[in-house]
Amino acid sequence: MLAQVLTLLALITVIPNASAQANRQSGDLTVNVTSVRREAHGFLVKVRIANTSKRVLFLPQSPGWPQFQYRPQILSLDVQQWSDGETNLLPSGRSLSSSLPPHPGYFSVGPCRDIPFEGHWISVLPGTALSDEIPVFDPSTADYIPSSCTWRSAHLGPTVRISVTARPSRRMRSGHKITAWADTALPYK
Repeated sequence: MLAQVLTLLALITVIPNASAQANRQSGDLTVNVTSVRREAHGFLVKVRIANTSKRVLFLPQSPGWPQFQYRPQILSLDVQQWSDGETNLLPSGRSLSSSLPPHPGYFSVGPCRDIPFEGHWISVLPGTALSDEIPVFDPSTADYIPSSCTWRSAHLGPTVRISVTARPSRRMRSGHKITAWADTALPYK
C-alpha cells in the first residue's frame, strides 16, 4: 500500500497542467508531441521521435503497415491515460482489461494491438528523426469497443502520455529497451 501511494505521489508530480508538456527522454531517444487534433472518436496526436544516440536504434513496425492507415507505423508507439484504479473505469466485460482487477497506473487509450508483430523493423540512424501519428480514443463516444482492446478508462481525461520504445538490436526478446515519453494536454476547448 505504501509503495502504491509513493508511486502515485511521484506520478502526480509529472502530470502537467492543461497548458504544459512534461517529457521523460532517455539519453538515446526523444519523443515530442508536434500537434493534437480533435477527431470524431477522440484525437489524433502527431509526434516526432529522434535518435539522439551514437548508434542505430530499431523500432518495431506495426503489422500490415501501410495497408492499415488507422494504426501508427511504429508498433511500440502508445498513448496512455493515468487511472487511480477506482474512478473512471469501464464496466467489467466492456474490454479485455476492464475485467481485470483494477489498480493504479497508466493504461492505453490508443489503437488496439490485436495483430501479432511480424518481425519488421524501422531503423533510425544516429541523429535522425521520424514522424508518426496515433489516435487517442474516447470510449464514451464509441458504442462498440473490440474486446481485444486494453482500454480501461470510461472517458478521456485532460492529459495523456505518449510513449515509444526502441531497441539497440533487431531481437524483440533482447533485454535492453529504450523508452521515452511525453505528457500532453488534450485541446477540449
